[in-house]
Amino acid sequence: MTQQTFRPTRETADQIRELAQHWGYPGERHNSRVIERAIREVYNEEKINMYRIIVHNEQGASDELRGSMNEINTWLEGWSDPENLTATVTDEHGCEVAHKPEGDKSLSWI
Repeated sequence: MTQQTFRPTRETADQIRELAQHWGYPGERHNSRVIERAIREVYNEEKINMYRIIVHNEQGASDELRGSMNEINTWLEGWSDPENLTATVTDEHGCEVAHKPEGDKSLSWI
């Protein structure tokens, strides 16, 4: 891997130092091991928590999307009339993890 230039804000540098201490690494402000672990954990969390949403409208048409919780919420909010849709969200095992009845504007995550 090539070396990257990374100039964190003071807040980010302080967070890196706190994570380093929490994980038992040296409390350095620029700690590559902490940054790598944080990225790996976020990446794995996002990769694991992929969901599928199926949306139905009053006319019986449907659409679907696979993505993270954030991507699904953003996608649904982008519809011009979300209150006229029903939606079901399932996890990678097909278990329902959220739903939206007609009349509601957003999902209710279980």
